[in-house]
Amino acid sequence: MFNKERRTNPYKSSQPKPAKPLARGQSTLSSFFGGQPTSSLNVKLNRSQSAFSPPPLATPPSALKRTSSLLLKKTHSTLEGFTDYQRDGDDDDIVEIKPPINNFKHTVLLPSPLASRNSSFGSSDSSQLQAKRSGSKLDQNTVRANILNSIKSKADSQSKKRINPWANGPINVKNPRLKESLKKGFIIDTSGSGIKLSEEQLNVINIAINERKNIFYTGSAGTGKSVLLRELVRQLKEYHGENAVAVTASTGLAAVNIGGVTINRFSGCGLAKQSKHSLATMVKNKQEARDRWKHTKVLIIDEVSMLDGDFLDKLEYVASEVTGSKECFGGIQIILTGDFFQLPPVPDKGKEIKFCFEAECWSRVIDEKILLKKVFRQKDTAFVDLLNTIRTGLVNPVVEKEFRSLSRDIQYNDGIQPTELYPTRYEVENANRSRLDRLPGEIIQFKAVDVGTVQDPKAFDTVMALKELTLKIDAQVMMLKNMDETLVNGSVGKVIAFVNDKTLASYCERIPIDRLDTPSALEDLHHIFECVKQGKVPESVELHAERSCFIQKEKFLMICKAASHMSIKGCYPLVRFSVAGGGTRVSHVIPEDFPLRAAAVRGGEVEAKRQQLPLLLSWALSIHKSQGQTLDRVKVDLRKIFEAGQVYVALSRAVSKERLQVLNFERNKIMINKRVALFYQNMEQTS
Repeated sequence: MFNKERRTNPYKSSQPKPAKPLARGQSTLSSFFGGQPTSSLNVKLNRSQSAFSPPPLATPPSALKRTSSLLLKKTHSTLEGFTDYQRDGDDDDIVEIKPPINNFKHTVLLPSPLASRNSSFGSSDSSQLQAKRSGSKLDQNTVRANILNSIKSKADSQSKKRINPWANGPINVKNPRLKESLKKGFIIDTSGSGIKLSEEQLNVINIAINERKNIFYTGSAGTGKSVLLRELVRQLKEYHGENAVAVTASTGLAAVNIGGVTINRFSGCGLAKQSKHSLATMVKNKQEARDRWKHTKVLIIDEVSMLDGDFLDKLEYVASEVTGSKECFGGIQIILTGDFFQLPPVPDKGKEIKFCFEAECWSRVIDEKILLKKVFRQKDTAFVDLLNTIRTGLVNPVVEKEFRSLSRDIQYNDGIQPTELYPTRYEVENANRSRLDRLPGEIIQFKAVDVGTVQDPKAFDTVMALKELTLKIDAQVMMLKNMDETLVNGSVGKVIAFVNDKTLASYCERIPIDRLDTPSALEDLHHIFECVKQGKVPESVELHAERSCFIQKEKFLMICKAASHMSIKGCYPLVRFSVAGGGTRVSHVIPEDFPLRAAAVRGGEVEAKRQQLPLLLSWALSIHKSQGQTLDRVKVDLRKIFEAGQVYVALSRAVSKERLQVLNFERNKIMINKRVALFYQNMEQTS
């Protein structure tokens, strides 16, 4: 998090300030684009630093809406030799352009408003803009002064009316390589976290932020819907403020994955069994729910494929009634995302499934429907085509033969088995329990700590982290949180030891970190853990120190003696994870917070949370819980498939055919809803 001391304005002085080391949480424009500062490895081993979180904006939204700068990273390969424009003293070239791409009609607000402080604000008559058009040079301090004056004057004089930044005409782009890159769909680094979005993803951000339209964006599995959502949430919160953007999802699991809450809980409607009139009255009488609606400017709902259409109609009515506005959804901007070809809503008994796009308010609410087509998860285009045939139900004999060929066994050299996906929770629990029972050694249990009070006793059941997690050495586990770029939600690994933070730090003073995974080092750690369990240094450990200790004998015995006085409750698993590219990584996994409900008011204060290891036994996983996950190796048994979309969700978790095993594939298992197929067919025709 940021230091609370007052941040100084580097532009106040005409003299450049001397460079100085950045404190944790501080950033420059170059570090904002290049990533956050990193620290040396600490005792937690391979754990990422906290996510980059910009400071509050000093720039008014009215000025931000009118920016026309498109900042391109000079380190991108397509900009090598880029010399046609003058540098302004920062690490990034600022170029003002009108995108020449035929199917990209919208201006782009990039990067975030924070980074845009150093870009060109305001209308085309600013000195910096004129200098760029005429090719004249301005000194660095003059340019910066003009930027700040432009921001201040526009903020004071302009109304809230939205202005088209391209109204005065495009600025000619002379560099032929830059022109060519734009035609091909130039990818721009939009944040300090290194996230890169495609042209169609940038189009979504532009429509949402610049045009403030209500949108529904969708796409097949792996098209980056979740990545885009995280970036969209980040920019919207910087633009409107933290408490003005409500991040919700149709299910508890989906809500946890995006750091939000369920739409039922946010809205105050609960299960929403009553009529829309009764719900509106109920919400009006709940001060907390009423305040949430009134403070919200943007409402985001993820995984809308599982949101009932009748519930969407009720939400629209409640929003208008509670806010007192007759506008659609009370004037709140609505952003929906999901894939209707995936898991559908669960209807009440005796009722037919009703999708969101069948809601009475759908046509009034949604201004733009956007279909993402670029697939990021699977690099093999032939595999992508196969998955699309499953998604749309167009399975012919050739496709059937291809998937039947995937029933073969796959051998993995690192000992980590593929995650098995089943349609029912009963199958998952049986598979994981039987695998754990087969392992030798004793069971180590980790009990969660639930913090905060909730009205619903089952509320914590929506958290993916378990109330009790049972592990053994060699247990196969899955990471439930994004820790950094390589250790992410869905990473699979094996428990190789249990160790205390302090003990591990002392041990790693003598050997390189990357040698912890060697048999000799692991044997040392197992003996140290034996000292913790017994509360003393047993003879077996002393014999090991004499014969085959991996580090210096005196140091090893000193660590063992210290460990014998420690509690077993402080020992957490050391896990060897399989990472992208075929490598492995050892990480010491400690408990993390899983927020249950974040208030939309009260400064985003977390009211309830579960503290537990971000791990789950991963020999088997339910298809429902796998939705949104990317799995490096997958085994799917389709024998008990019972719902439309289940086969597609399960198969599309895999990154390649080479790491996908499919059992009991039958064409009649591929079930799609005809109404969904017709909806997407109409989207294709109108897009």
